[in-house]
Amino acid sequence: MCGRKYSSEGAAIERTWHIGGHNNQNPFRGLFDARPKQQLPILRMSAEHGIELDAFRWGLVPSWWKKPLKEVGSTFNATAEKIRAKSGMWWTPFLRQRCLVPIYGFYEWQYQADGSSVRHFIKLRDAEVFTLAGLWDTWKQPDGTLLNSYTVVTCPANPLMAKIHNKPNKSEGPRMPVILTGETAKAWYDPGVELSPGDRLGLLQPYSQEAMIAYPVASKPKDPADLIKPIGEPLVP
Repeated sequence: MCGRKYSSEGAAIERTWHIGGHNNQNPFRGLFDARPKQQLPILRMSAEHGIELDAFRWGLVPSWWKKPLKEVGSTFNATAEKIRAKSGMWWTPFLRQRCLVPIYGFYEWQYQADGSSVRHFIKLRDAEVFTLAGLWDTWKQPDGTLLNSYTVVTCPANPLMAKIHNKPNKSEGPRMPVILTGETAKAWYDPGVELSPGDRLGLLQPYSQEAMIAYPVASKPKDPADLIKPIGEPLVP
């Protein structure tokens, strides 16, 4: 779930979150088909500068990892249920290293009766850029350099997303990324907002389907920009 997204460019992020020149300028561009293992933008809180824009690897590598990087496995998503269960992979980052993942939208494939699948682009109706709940960590690589990485948190799907994510892992059911906006976003990433771990876990809920729009797009267009152009009517829950 949430293995592809339309990643935000630095200018849009800075415009939306009013962040200034102390941030890393500027490795970001609007990637229409951003994928795990790429360096992509995240927003996190710094005691010195406030909210900061950084480029981290999508696919979290925990600080305690002892094996080669290629053996980490699929860590580009973390389920809210495993965080609640205090999973060793996710619990410490949840307590101390939460972040926001800024995007224009994300993709999900809807499986068809004939065995094919149709890519859908999903975004918010009233926001150019929005954020997903993320966790980050820093791993010291064998050569001594540090690798910063992150994961996107997922939760059970709302009715709209359940209609698209219709071939889920049987043990988890339909999923969607945790979308955070406004005060819920601030409550997630800002340690200055005093919330108990239980209250922060309560933020990991499905987003309102009424505030979202999803429509089919081309799976393999010649022009990457066509990945966000509708080829059919928006999906109705």
